[in-house]
Amino acid sequence: MRHLTSLILPALVAAQTFVLVINTKEGQTIEVETQNIDKMEVVERVPVVNALPAPNVSFTTNSSGGLLAVWGEVEGASWYAYSIDGAEYISTYNTFVNLQAQKAGKHTLAVMACADAEGLTDSAPTTVEFVISLNIAIAQGTIGMDSAQFTFTPGVSTTPYFAAVLPSTVSTDADRISQVRALAASDASLRHTGTATVTFSGLKAGESYQVVAFGDQEDTKVHTLRFSTVSEAYKPGDTGFVFPPAVSLEGGYVDVDKVGDLSRYGYSGTDDELCWACSTTGMIQWWLNDYKTATGKDYPLRIALPSSSKCYSTAVMDVVAQAFYHDAGRPDYVFEWFFKGMPNSIGSYTLNGHAAFNTDYANVGGNFAGMTADEYKKYVPYAKEQNSYFLYSSLTEENVKIKASSDIIGWLKDGPLYIAIQGGNHALTCWGVKYTVDVKGNPIITKIYYAENDMISGNVKNGLNSSSITWKQGDGPHMTSTGGSNVEITGFLPMRGYSRVK
Repeated sequence: MRHLTSLILPALVAAQTFVLVINTKEGQTIEVETQNIDKMEVVERVPVVNALPAPNVSFTTNSSGGLLAVWGEVEGASWYAYSIDGAEYISTYNTFVNLQAQKAGKHTLAVMACADAEGLTDSAPTTVEFVISLNIAIAQGTIGMDSAQFTFTPGVSTTPYFAAVLPSTVSTDADRISQVRALAASDASLRHTGTATVTFSGLKAGESYQVVAFGDQEDTKVHTLRFSTVSEAYKPGDTGFVFPPAVSLEGGYVDVDKVGDLSRYGYSGTDDELCWACSTTGMIQWWLNDYKTATGKDYPLRIALPSSSKCYSTAVMDVVAQAFYHDAGRPDYVFEWFFKGMPNSIGSYTLNGHAAFNTDYANVGGNFAGMTADEYKKYVPYAKEQNSYFLYSSLTEENVKIKASSDIIGWLKDGPLYIAIQGGNHALTCWGVKYTVDVKGNPIITKIYYAENDMISGNVKNGLNSSSITWKQGDGPHMTSTGGSNVEITGFLPMRGYSRVK
């Protein structure tokens, strides 16, 4: 029997074709032809977004001395925005904002970095507090044996402030504020609003004091004026001299003169730009001399100085010339470096775009005297140079005479005075002044005695030069420099002798 056999062939299946229809939230329809869909689901893809880091805000001053908030550039930021006291944010491409236009008192600044690139968002705001000092002009009136009169004129008449008289030995603004607030707790007469003329009584004859004033909300800035009460022999028309302890026209001062090319003494470079170092090292040597006069022994230095200098009048200048870069510099660096040291911050100190120190020098960290921070504050009362603009710019010529004379005389009674002239282009050391007492009993400086350090014609080597003093509204005192030009004294940095600390 023959059998029939069946042949089974696979069926031919046409490929499946789909149209993916997408309806967007904006009402748009998108069709995409595709094949062989097995499974389809909608997954929300959340983009990865990174927030910019918050700016690091700090404070400094601008060229006019006004408060300036600054921050470093934030990587990825397209611009920045800031808000003051909760106001609407203001955009800026700068990494700073001037704050001097704000009213006196405490304020809050918020700064954030703003993003414009995909995947980045604005930073969280950095919020910091700052204080705008109340500008208070102090005009000195009659000074007696046991009293002194002053007129206070605040920049904002509606802002309350404190005004008091303290001993001349209170040297920091923090201490001044603390003491005056403590006094005001039981003496309401120390608090004022608007212009006020105040007579302070109960003072001692022939003593040095300071009148201080600061805004009620202040926690940093104090306006001061040094003065001395009248002694029995201190009357209108009298003339006299003021010098630091053990200093006179005959001696006791230290004049450090430049020598030019230092290679002939075994050092490198030239000291042409070291006027600031010559001035400060002479003052340091005087302080060491004053210590020996007061105690009968040499100061116990932590690092010994050379037994003598190869080229200068003091070995202090030898070590400073080796440690510091030979360019324009800051006098407060020299004092701090010598007395208490800068062992952990050498790399962070810069001047004119270069390092301030020669790190190859064995004692580059300084600390020759080994003082504590508190001891250092006693002998260098001001951490930074006092600028004539802030001290005298708001005063009349008559009041500049009174205040600047009182300031300088008060400083010189404690020790020598670093002075900057020609807008800070040169530095000298003031070792004394001559004064005449005016009809109100105020001593007015008529002549200054100073140590010049430049290698120029007219400079007295190892001695003092002198110059008459003239006055101009809004400026510091004017003097005739060794070179013959009339220049303004634009800055001061006082030192207090060991014998003058109480």
